[in-house]
Amino acid sequence: EDVGVKDNNYLKELVIYANSIYYEYYIEEGSLKYFTLVNNDFKSADIPNYIDFIKSNSSIISGHQEKIFDAYKKLLIKKSDKEEVEILAEFFGSQQWYKITMNAIFDSNGELAKITGQVININDDVIRRTEFLKLIEKDQLSGLMNRISAQNTIVEALKNPNKKYAFLMMDIDYFKTFNDTFGHPVGDKVIIEVARALEKAFAGDNNIVSRFGGDEFAVFIEYTNKKEIEDSLIKLSEQVKEIGDVLSLPTTITLSIGLALAPFDANNFDDLFLKADEALYKVKSSGKAHWSWFN
Repeated sequence: EDVGVKDNNYLKELVIYANSIYYEYYIEEGSLKYFTLVNNDFKSADIPNYIDFIKSNSSIISGHQEKIFDAYKKLLIKKSDKEEVEILAEFFGSQQWYKITMNAIFDSNGELAKITGQVININDDVIRRTEFLKLIEKDQLSGLMNRISAQNTIVEALKNPNKKYAFLMMDIDYFKTFNDTFGHPVGDKVIIEVARALEKAFAGDNNIVSRFGGDEFAVFIEYTNKKEIEDSLIKLSEQVKEIGDVLSLPTTITLSIGLALAPFDANNFDDLFLKADEALYKVKSSGKAHWSWFN
C-alpha cells in the first residue's frame, strides 16, 4: 500500500535518517502497521495477529522472540513506557543484528492503546562493539586473555559444582636476569613465544590461557584426571625449551608451574589462586623448571 508522502513527511524523514522501519502496533486489534522505504518508494503494510506472526517467524533466530515478548510485557503491565531490545534475524540468507525500540502510547483513560517504534539495523555497530570487547579483554603483547577478563570468566565457571577444573600458575624462570642481559625487546619475544606454546599445549574451546602480567601466566581447564594435565605439561615443557633455538638465544627457556584443583583444593577463585601460587612458590624454592601440585 502506497503512503501519501505529503501527509507522512515526518515518517519518511525518520526511516531515511535511521535507515529503519517505523511501526505502530495497536493493542486492541492485535495488528501492526509498518512504514519503510523500498527502492526509494515510501511503502506501508499491515500484519494482522502480530503476536502469532512473531511466534511463527523463522527469520528471527531461536530465543530472540522471547526478548521481544519480555519487553512487550513490561509495557503492557506499565512497568515501563519505553523499551529497547537487540535481536538477531536472518533475511535473504544473511544473519543481521537489529534494534527494536518500543514506546508506549496511552489513551485518555491511561490504558495502553498502541506501541510505536523503529526496527533499526545495528549489525555494523554490534560487530564493532564485539571487536572492541575482544580487544579490551586481551593482553596487548601476548594476545592472550588479560588477568581481569580471565578472572571474571573463571569466577563464573566455578559456579558449576558438577565439573572439575585445574588452575595453573606459572613463571618464566630467571626472566628478570634474562631481560636485563638480553634486553626488553628480546624478553617480549620470549613472552610471545611462551604464549603460543601455552595455546598449543592447552588448546580447547573452553580452556582459558591468560597472561596475568610480567612473566606470569595462568591456565584454567576442565579435566578428567591428573594424567591428561601432566601430559599437556610435558608437551608444554618441550615446546618452551625450543624457544631458545627459535630466537637464537644461548640459553634454554623453562617454566615453574604450580597447580590447584577445584573443587578438591578450593571452590572459589581467591582460594584457588592462593593455593596454586603456594604450589608455584614451592617449585621456585626447590630448583625451578618443573611443576608441583598443591599439597
